[in-house]
Parts: sequence; C-alpha cells; structure tokens
Amino acid sequence: MSRYFRIPESRRSALLSLSELSDACVKELFGALAKVAPGLYGPQLPSQVATDVASAKPEVIESIVDTLLSLYPAMISSNEPVDEFVDSVVDAMSKPGKAHVDASKASDLRTNLRKLLAVPSISLGAKATSVLFENERSLVNARILTDIRPVFELEGVDVGGALVIHTLKLEYFSDSDGAKEFFVSLDSDDIDALILKLERAKQKADRLKNVLSAASIRLLESEEKK
Repeated sequence: MSRYFRIPESRRSALLSLSELSDACVKELFGALAKVAPGLYGPQLPSQVATDVASAKPEVIESIVDTLLSLYPAMISSNEPVDEFVDSVVDAMSKPGKAHVDASKASDLRTNLRKLLAVPSISLGAKATSVLFENERSLVNARILTDIRPVFELEGVDVGGALVIHTLKLEYFSDSDGAKEFFVSLDSDDIDALILKLERAKQKADRLKNVLSAASIRLLESEEKK
C-alpha cells in the first residue's frame, strides 16, 4: 500500500509534531483519548481532548488529534492491520518533502501512531462514523422556505386568492458529485404528513434504543446527543 499512499501537506506537519512528542506527553494524550466515550465524533473533539493534555500546546494536540481522526477512514478502507497501515504512513512521511520525518524520528512516529490509533474508544467511534456515511448521499442541512403566492383571476390582473407554498431545501453530500442541493415544493398537507412520518421515525428510534439497552449494547451517538 505504501507506494500508493499519499499524505496531504496539511497533515504532514501534525505527524511531524507527533514524532517529536515526549513519551510522557504521548502517555497523557493516550489517557485523554481513552476517556472519550465512543460515539459519532464531531469537529469539537480535538479541542476537547487538548484541554486534558497539559504537556503540549493546545494547537499542537488539536492538530494531532484531527489528523488521527482523518487517518481512520483510510485505515478502515485499506483493510490492513494497524501495524501495516502505520508502516505505510511512516514510509510516506519518510520520503523527502516539505515536512518529512528524519530516519532518527521514524521509529518514534511508528511507535506513537501504533499506540494512539489503537485507543479502543476512538477506533470504535471512528468506525461508527465511517459506517454512518457509507451511503450514496448524506444529508448535510435542511431548510424550509415559506411564502405566499397570489393567484390571479382567469381574466384581468386582480388577485383572486393566494396560496401558502413551502419549499424544502435539502443540502447533501454525494461521493460522486460532492456538495449538492435539492428543492421540492410542499403544501400544508404535505407538511403535516411529513411531520407525522418524522414523529413515527423518532418513536421507532426510541423503541430500538430500548432494545439495545436491554441487550447491553452501547448506543453510539453524536457528542451533542450525549
């Protein structure tokens, strides 16, 4: 894999910083990551972890954690054991470039990566996040625009009545096309029907949560819902 593996320039400096961390700092970072409950991790996680690591600058820890999280999807898709994946990363970082690891630090980077990528809670959460987005399209945002549209009389310019029209705007991400938007018009009956379907979906989700709880299976949720 290593001959095809490429590390973005934006991630190389963080990996270089990781190779230079002291053993005590790596141990502290491991402990901070291990305290994180498994879940669907959002962009706030790096800063949360950084507050629990006193032996390095927060911005350095945030960059390292953000980079670690970015490596998980590549590792999962590679289907390689952690050790082999780490070797690929180190090999790529050892090649001359804007930010590369010297031979004297390659072993440290390998050791630190193996340890931090194996944190059980983080690896489980990263796998859950990967599974969540294994779809052709993933919703990014939704918005409903509501306006009044006049209806003019068949002959003439007088307003005979008006309609309340809703436009549902869905922003989604597609693996093939990137960020996209989709618009669909709704009337009041459509809104009521949509609300009923969403409420039913919530009821089914609550029922499934109870089933998971009874089976002692951890529910993996986003940080905002914990």
